[in-house]
Amino acid sequence: MKLQEVYLQGNGFEGAIPDDFGNCTELKIFDVSDNFLTGSIPRSFGKLVKLQDLRLGNNSLGPIPDDLGNCTELKIFDVSYNFLIGNIPRSFQKLKLQDLRLRNISLVGAIPDYFVNYTELTNLDISRNLIIGSMPRSFGKLVKLQTLNLAFNRLSGIIPVEIVNCYD
Repeated sequence: MKLQEVYLQGNGFEGAIPDDFGNCTELKIFDVSDNFLTGSIPRSFGKLVKLQDLRLGNNSLGPIPDDLGNCTELKIFDVSYNFLIGNIPRSFQKLKLQDLRLRNISLVGAIPDYFVNYTELTNLDISRNLIIGSMPRSFGKLVKLQTLNLAFNRLSGIIPVEIVNCYD
């Protein structure tokens, strides 16, 4: 299929995202944010190796499939305001994200150590979750970071001075 961009945000779509979108191998942008979608994020999206921008925010979608780690061209990933209780899949360490929005999705555990590998990251929003532990000192290596939102979690300890290294 030749479909490269899908913009369906801000409508009244209900039900599940059709698994068949995973067959659109030329797909680069997929935005279904601000709808009433339910169910799981299709595992078939892991076949979308050209996918660069995936926006699923403000729906009622289930867990982040491990297969999304195969989308190595993914630059923008927004699943804010969904029901994705749990952790971010370990397969995400292969990605080269620039904009990562995981706001209010009931994430648990510590901030993954591999976030420091997102050297092109300009925006990181993991606010309003159940993140515990401390803020990684390694965030100082994210020199392109412009926005960091860790608000309303359960972080503790010190604010690492290394964070002021986030400049060119």
